[in-house]
Amino acid sequence: DLPILDGSVIAGGGKAEKTLIQKMGRGRRVYPGKEYGYVYDVFDDDGLTQAGEPKLLTRHSLARQDVYERVPEDKFRVIELNEFYAELQEVIDGKN
Repeated sequence: DLPILDGSVIAGGGKAEKTLIQKMGRGRRVYPGKEYGYVYDVFDDDGLTQAGEPKLLTRHSLARQDVYERVPEDKFRVIELNEFYAELQEVIDGKN
């Protein structure tokens, strides 16, 4: 129990809503000066099956996104690391 922590990194599979909310809550414990809990999610895009369906890790990521969309924005900030790094790379490459 470390209330000073302000975030959680989700960098593996998993889609269980209760477990995800628990992980998010760890970054939201009350601590002086802390305004938000941050969730850093590595969105897994492992492609499609031969039948055209999302593979396992992609399905897990999509399920987590569904949970994030239902979380009050005044409590958490969700940062998808894949998008963050793509934007950062554009800045480094001088495209933005």
